[in-house]
Amino acid sequence: MGMALIISADIEFNRIFNPVSSSLLSLHHNDDIEWKENEATWKKSDNANSWDDGGISEVGIASITTLMGDQVSSKFRFAIEDVVQSSINAPQHDGLNFMLLSRIGDEPLSPTSNMINFGSTESTNNQPKLYITYLLNQN
Repeated sequence: MGMALIISADIEFNRIFNPVSSSLLSLHHNDDIEWKENEATWKKSDNANSWDDGGISEVGIASITTLMGDQVSSKFRFAIEDVVQSSINAPQHDGLNFMLLSRIGDEPLSPTSNMINFGSTESTNNQPKLYITYLLNQN
């Protein structure tokens, strides 16, 4: 069986609420963070384990794409082909985990509440989408 060569891979989020002020957004691959979707909060990764800063101190390397939160388009597309290719080359059965951040590095905290909301998988019309273009090697 041949291996796939990832030509492009993007994850797209749909903004449903605009931020009060703009901030940079980055998508980070996390391969070391253990958390449970239905239990994670800003203070706990699951019902039993705490984490600092909502897990931000444990985030992985950012996607090559950085976007402004107040961009005109409501669609936010992040390139993830390197992570997808790595997962094919060294498969893990846990899937891929990502963290979307709205504050990068030394960017100052907003003095006011500054939310940006994206549609989730539970959303009827604004679910995230994954786009992958690949070439299958038959050797």
